[in-house]
Amino acid sequence: MSEGGLQFDPITGKPTHIVGIVRDITKEKHTELLAEKAQREVEKANETKKSYLSNISHETRTPLNIILGSLQILQRDDRIRKCPDLKESVILAEDCAKSLLVQITDIINLCKSDSVGLECEMNIVPVRDMIDSVVRAMSISADEKGLEITAKIDSNVPTNIIADQIRLKQILINLINNVSRSQETN
Repeated sequence: MSEGGLQFDPITGKPTHIVGIVRDITKEKHTELLAEKAQREVEKANETKKSYLSNISHETRTPLNIILGSLQILQRDDRIRKCPDLKESVILAEDCAKSLLVQITDIINLCKSDSVGLECEMNIVPVRDMIDSVVRAMSISADEKGLEITAKIDSNVPTNIIADQIRLKQILINLINNVSRSQETN
């Protein structure tokens, strides 16, 4: 007679021996421990990366704010106001610096452990003005490469749209950069 691995004497009813299977799981346990250790190392590396990105972003944001302040002071300078080319260059530089500041702030927000994603700031965006601003910003680097950037806006494109202007500008800048790079290699 047996009961769950124990063997009993049929006469006395006392256990006489145990029947079972023994299997060495040392390798499986070792593999499991290695996997857990690797997971901890990946998590530690991710935390280090997040911390580095957050720190470098904070360190970059401070001088960028100083640059923005300086550009705003320059815009109020009468000598700059009287020279359309300088005025446009200062406005362009400020616009680009603001875009960079938003990107740095996004990196900081993504590095926060409770952050899930990026927030969009939806506003009315004048399409033609935004595209002209991007073309002006990118024209300088395009000229240096012997390229010309122009924008032809179809008459069916609405005057204004609802969008996150800074992110939309960044998308357009990235697209232009990609095309510019492909033109350099072709």
